[in-house]
Amino acid sequence: MKISSGLFNAMVMQRTRRGFSDQRVEGTCPADSIIRIRVLSRGKALGGFAGKTVCRAQGKRFRFNLKGIPSGGPYTIVVSAQSKGACRQQECRNVLVGDVWALAGQSNMEGVGRLDQRAKPVDKVRAFYMDNRWDIAEDPVHNLKDALAPVHRLLNMGNPPVRPVLSGTGPGIAFAQEMYVKTGIPQGLIACSHGGSTVQQWSPSLKRKGTKSLYGALLHRIALNGGKIAGIAWYQGESDTNAADTPHFTRRTSAFIRSLRKDLKSPLLPVVLVQIGRDVSPSAQGKYWHSIREQQRKISGSIKKLALVASTDLSLDDRVHICGKDQQRLGKRIADAMAGLAGHAPQKKPVGIKRVRITRDKGYHCANIELEFSNIKNGLYSTGPAAGFALVQNGKNQHCIYRTDCSKNKIVLKTLQVPMGLDGLSLYYGFGANPYCNIYDGDDTPLPCFGPVSIGTQRLITPFVLETLISERVPIKQPKAKLPYPPGNENFGFYTHAFPDAFLSVHKHFIADAPASVAQYYKCFLHCQEPMNISICLGYDGPVHLWVDGKLLASDCNGTNPGVPDKLTVPVDLSKGKHEIIVGLSSNCGLAWGIFLRFERTDVSMKQAKGNGPRPALPDIVL
Repeated sequence: MKISSGLFNAMVMQRTRRGFSDQRVEGTCPADSIIRIRVLSRGKALGGFAGKTVCRAQGKRFRFNLKGIPSGGPYTIVVSAQSKGACRQQECRNVLVGDVWALAGQSNMEGVGRLDQRAKPVDKVRAFYMDNRWDIAEDPVHNLKDALAPVHRLLNMGNPPVRPVLSGTGPGIAFAQEMYVKTGIPQGLIACSHGGSTVQQWSPSLKRKGTKSLYGALLHRIALNGGKIAGIAWYQGESDTNAADTPHFTRRTSAFIRSLRKDLKSPLLPVVLVQIGRDVSPSAQGKYWHSIREQQRKISGSIKKLALVASTDLSLDDRVHICGKDQQRLGKRIADAMAGLAGHAPQKKPVGIKRVRITRDKGYHCANIELEFSNIKNGLYSTGPAAGFALVQNGKNQHCIYRTDCSKNKIVLKTLQVPMGLDGLSLYYGFGANPYCNIYDGDDTPLPCFGPVSIGTQRLITPFVLETLISERVPIKQPKAKLPYPPGNENFGFYTHAFPDAFLSVHKHFIADAPASVAQYYKCFLHCQEPMNISICLGYDGPVHLWVDGKLLASDCNGTNPGVPDKLTVPVDLSKGKHEIIVGLSSNCGLAWGIFLRFERTDVSMKQAKGNGPRPALPDIVL
């Protein structure tokens, strides 16, 4: 006789909610055999299992459910087939009953951390290695080069996958060992991951290919072990950080989870999803990385019995793989989340953004962004100065957050922008492919990455101009007189000047030995990729004039303090190509300091901009 599935030496059988085995066992034997089992614990027969008849073979095949063995072990299980006076048997030794988990995803679940930082093995934590062998769990658990499922060679151009020398530590063993500490119950891991795989390569639609697909191989390996697991730890997404796969990530991930639960007949199978970490390579495209992280965060709030754990704070052993030491930290985080899902601990609800409020800082009159979070336990803190937030416009970090304060369930971001300067900006925590994030709650749970979160009024608007051409100061007769268009424009003494912030202050030019009345001119150019209607948004604290392509479009000879952004908005239709923008500011006897300048597109609504098509172009600011 031969057992084909459901029993292996040194295996862990999945327990029921009541703590007993209910294991599907299949095999082959001579026709018309009677199948009996005997279960030994410490050399003695377990009550009710001293030669118990479980089924009669149908033809040359048998199938039965091995029920009632208590959690724990080890057990020796003897399966015998009696037919025509002959008895054949197969013995499985050192069998445990506990919880079994699938490890799936790509390389950071497979494990590429340094092996000298791996966890020490524990006897009651076992692994079903990829050569279909149970043993004490020890990294590398994913022995891909010995994998029996053909998919792993097919995805590697027909060759056995080989990981870098001296690497192979993943989060799985630390996860299972922590679950053993939390439950006191033996733990088993079914290794199923494949480095570099995309969500599409895990698609349930490929199930028909059996073990020539990742999804089919996952189901097959679970079926070999009785068809039931306690949950799945899933780390996947780095390979989807590209233009082709990122837009479909949520749909594909949701379909994978939904189909797996259906195929395993477990509609609330616990799933812990790891939010992807970092990639320090220059080729990594940040917009796709933070898009995947945000999709993962939203998935965790939309699917029952699914928890998210973050990983962006963890150290790396190369450009993208979490180091061996921090893989153990990640494994414990997965265990904390899984314990809540599986009912071994109170389930922690996902962190949410409860409120966003913009206030004016009392000391510097700039904008503070106050964030209030829900489901924070024991307050928020950081390791060192809090970091990880970014204010972004048109895909670029504006680098205008100078301090981050954490307290209880709130975070205050102190910015260099005035409140109106936040219009059109989006807030991220963990922006780009390689963010530095170090904020945690009181349970040492890292704040998950999120964004974009709309801040202020959303507009199709450029960042504030920070660099312009400026003229030498020009004497004028009256402080509030109409300013002339700069004569001999190209020879008017313009030179490039970079300003430290959005307020383009030239006060030192006015007050240093200046006559009573002088004017300062600012100049830049707009390059339009297509015809567009824009508003020139001008803030100022003195008499001001605006020219576009040499034509005076607006003036305010009575301009005075305070200088605030967008005090004057001037609509203009611009053709495709390059256009000259000049602003003249009177010193007003030294009372005027400077201007704010930016440009808003007005012929496209935000609703249109957020549609499925390409984002409308904004004018480029050039000198």
